[in-house]
Amino acid sequence: PAADGGCQAPGGRRVEGGGAGAGLGVMAPLQPEDAARYFTAVASEIASCTRVVLVARVADAIVGSAQLDLCQRPNGLHRAECQKVMVHRNARRQGVGRALMLAIDQAATEEQRTTLHLDAFSHQPARRLYASCGWQHAGDIPEFSKTAEGPLAATSIYYRLLPANCNSSGEEARAEDR
Repeated sequence: PAADGGCQAPGGRRVEGGGAGAGLGVMAPLQPEDAARYFTAVASEIASCTRVVLVARVADAIVGSAQLDLCQRPNGLHRAECQKVMVHRNARRQGVGRALMLAIDQAATEEQRTTLHLDAFSHQPARRLYASCGWQHAGDIPEFSKTAEGPLAATSIYYRLLPANCNSSGEEARAEDR
């Protein structure tokens, strides 16, 4: 691992650690074996169609990504969890996060998921992005998760209800398209 907590993902891609307290489920420094285990699990979930991974690119560079974890329980086939929304620090405040959140909506609609939820550290600026993209703040849970630096921090829970029977542009689907 590098001094900044990053490491190489399978295929040689560099992965930044959870720096700046990012709630990505990792502790700094990100260990190569932890990254390999994580990416192997994600690849398996993609192959089994239970996870959607979205990538934002500028030219040939990956500048952000987001994931949609599709609930597989019989009573939850209408919902999904938005996870791991991240934008490279050099690409922030340029619309990448908003584009990813819109792509999450589109992917959820394509997967016929109408109830979305996510959680984010309450102190992070990303919560403003979620609110501006139509996500509703449901509440906070104190001492929910460790930050990348170690102490426990509050997490904010958000949800978004998408219209049923909409196409990817958000328009009502015609009866013959259903």
